[in-house]
Amino acid sequence: MRYALLPIFVIFAALLVACTPTPAEQNTTPTGDVAAGIPPATPSETPAAQAAPEKPALYTVEGIEGDLIQLKPEAVDPDGERVVYSFTSPFDTNGRWQTKIGDEGTYNVVVGASDGKATTTETVKVIVHRANRPSVIECKPITVNEGDIVNLHDRCTITDEDDKEVIVTYSGWMGSWRYQTTYDDAGTHTVTITASDKRQGKVLHTVTKDVTITVKDVNRPPVFSDKFPAQISGVENDVITLPASMVTDPDGNPLTITYSSPFDKSGVWKTKIGDAGTYDVDVAASDGTSTMKKTVKVKIAMLNTPPVLKTIPDITVKEGETIKLPISAHDREGDKLTTTISGWMTGDTYKTTYDDAGNYTVKVTVTDGEFNTSQVVHITVLDVNRPPVFIVPA
Repeated sequence: MRYALLPIFVIFAALLVACTPTPAEQNTTPTGDVAAGIPPATPSETPAAQAAPEKPALYTVEGIEGDLIQLKPEAVDPDGERVVYSFTSPFDTNGRWQTKIGDEGTYNVVVGASDGKATTTETVKVIVHRANRPSVIECKPITVNEGDIVNLHDRCTITDEDDKEVIVTYSGWMGSWRYQTTYDDAGTHTVTITASDKRQGKVLHTVTKDVTITVKDVNRPPVFSDKFPAQISGVENDVITLPASMVTDPDGNPLTITYSSPFDKSGVWKTKIGDAGTYDVDVAASDGTSTMKKTVKVKIAMLNTPPVLKTIPDITVKEGETIKLPISAHDREGDKLTTTISGWMTGDTYKTTYDDAGNYTVKVTVTDGEFNTSQVVHITVLDVNRPPVFIVPA
């Protein structure tokens, strides 16, 4: 007489391979980046548990998302025949299920034991608890200009669904969340953000994200030194030079410097008599992209020159006539002039007598106190015949 197959379930065991916190340790309160001050994200929804079959579950197996759950049923066949087991989804034919994030829920799994002719089933309740989620780092593309501030708080969000304590560190090109770029930072740089969620002093997960930061080159205009003169003074006949060495380019670009008239292309002006005056001279420096200009006031004073004495022609008079020297002199600089007359005359006017017939020279000298200008004037006094004079009338 054959008996119907009556398998007896002795043990249902679950093999847990992932070292994760127990369900009691989990905290489903979403939290943010404590170190970075970033707001929390909304937790994802828990998947709905599968509908239980009509037959109630007699056994319960528990695990955490990410665990490998292994069902190990044991059954005996009264006739001593070989027993073959079957499992409903999500378990495979060997009674194994590698869970993953998102599998949280309760599953009623039907386990069958068959001798090939008859099958006995039992329902196992499999509870998958939610695993602690690692922090999530999300960053937007970052492009700035040289001289700008890089603020990773503005561009990156770090969230953690479960833990309030998240430690954030920065490494690579930046050692913190904020950096003031310089004008030597043009290029592409990488910053690594590391986020570690902690509970009761223990690090649960550590995640990293590389952020690429592009710093665009910014051309800086040429710079005039603080010592570049705003005013230059000189005197006629001086050589005036504007200092090109006091103009530099912060980026090291070659400069083209131009000067307005009367300076030449080298920034040199050889003054001459007559150049006295005040000039506004423009100095322009260009790096090919930007141009900077500075105006220099150049003051040229008059060079003191000798007075000018108008030529006095030779003079011929007759005895008895008056000589008047036509002295005319001026000074270009407007200096006060002093005139001296020496020689046959000591003044500019002389009344000749009838004893003055003859040839004479007179020296006229004009001085401004520094320079003298002189001329020798030739004077001829002609003899005049005088009629006889009665001493005693007849």
